[in-house]
Amino acid sequence: LSFNTLKSFVDGVIYPSKESEISKILEYCSKNNITVIPFGGGSSVVGGLEVVKGKGQKSVLSLDTTRMDALISLDKESHLATFQAGIYGPKLEKLLNDKGFTLGHFPQSFEYSTLGGWIAARSAGQQSNRYGKIEEILTCLKVITPTGAVETLREPASSTGPNLNHIFAGSEGLLGIITEATIKVHKLPETRKYFGIVFPNFAAGVDFIRDVNHKEIPTSMIRLSDTNETRLYQTLGTLGKKNTPIRWIKNLIQNQVLKMNSIGDDKCVILLGLDG
Repeated sequence: LSFNTLKSFVDGVIYPSKESEISKILEYCSKNNITVIPFGGGSSVVGGLEVVKGKGQKSVLSLDTTRMDALISLDKESHLATFQAGIYGPKLEKLLNDKGFTLGHFPQSFEYSTLGGWIAARSAGQQSNRYGKIEEILTCLKVITPTGAVETLREPASSTGPNLNHIFAGSEGLLGIITEATIKVHKLPETRKYFGIVFPNFAAGVDFIRDVNHKEIPTSMIRLSDTNETRLYQTLGTLGKKNTPIRWIKNLIQNQVLKMNSIGDDKCVILLGLDG
């Protein structure tokens, strides 16, 4: 929009609030040659939301899932939670925190992305070292397609394959609309320790990370910012007081970098985290 380079726009936006509405929408659009683009938080940067009309297609609709954002169930014994897939990251994490749990999945877009989007984009988070990437967190899901619903099994493992979760994870909305997912959750850690470490250059930071991994130190996070990102943290003022995990992480990095102005122009910062 800023550069006026968009060649086409969706013809309409639909806000379903339940699965039966999605089923009817997809059935109608399939019969009438109408393209449907699933939409969660809209934070994707790989062109998946771009409007492309195929030959003979009448129109393109955006299906916004964010009205479907409820916590359906929390199994405190098995540490499994089932959510509607349109829920944003901050709301999901708050609902779990209020009950003494955490998902521990904090992608860079955490504040602006949804559970369904994480699955569709096969996302990784800032703390995936400790809590896993989304395909490792995912236990089962429900997907609505033009020909019906697909539900994967909640069982933790199977001797037969393929694993249908891995087919839908990373599918970028091509196979259907993800409406519900059961995910692994964890008790809130009793202690969280995070440290900012500044290195003279990027290569030194890479060597440190390699050494930590080879020694199998159980970090929850180990993030290396390159020189440009480190300079950005130096340049920015306060990033705001809103208390979200991603904003807190960025502020911690920034404060550490500002204390280390004497190291040199090529310095890079590592954020190291331990949960337990």
